[in-house]
Amino acid sequence: MAREPLNFQRVMIVGTSGVGKTTLAGHVARVTGLPVVHLDMLAWRAGWVRRPAAEFERELDDVLAGERWIVDGNYIQSLPERAGRADTLILIDLPLWQCLVRVFRRWWKNRGRGRHDLPEGCIEPLPWTFLKWVLSAPPRHQQIWRDIAAKQTGLRFYHFTDARQVADFVRELEVSH
Repeated sequence: MAREPLNFQRVMIVGTSGVGKTTLAGHVARVTGLPVVHLDMLAWRAGWVRRPAAEFERELDDVLAGERWIVDGNYIQSLPERAGRADTLILIDLPLWQCLVRVFRRWWKNRGRGRHDLPEGCIEPLPWTFLKWVLSAPPRHQQIWRDIAAKQTGLRFYHFTDARQVADFVRELEVSH
């Protein structure tokens, strides 16, 4: 018996650094053909210079006005706006130790080089402030993400708490398409 395809058009993927948001966004895009927008690309300029808030908001508004997209990133201030347009919210909520291992592994792999999900000239540093954010953000943000999911009727909500659930979701998506 054929499965019902996982059908979504506007997907937001959130979770702390190192959970695999960008990787999952790439898998979903490959299978569905949805375009991916990495919020870091909208928020930063070369050399880790923060874009003006009005410019970020204008570019994000342009993305959200579209009918098909995957938005990868947190940026809590814009979360309600994104959730108001999204049909799917994916929260990846891995154990903190796993996030830290992945952040270190990603930094080591990319040291001195740029990444496709960051603006040119933004070399991923491993400063104390970033590690502090990774350590402190999940408890603060998890409730915000859950509250947004609960308030948005019609928003399909996936909450993955381990890497196997993410992998199973990708397999199910591939089978359904």
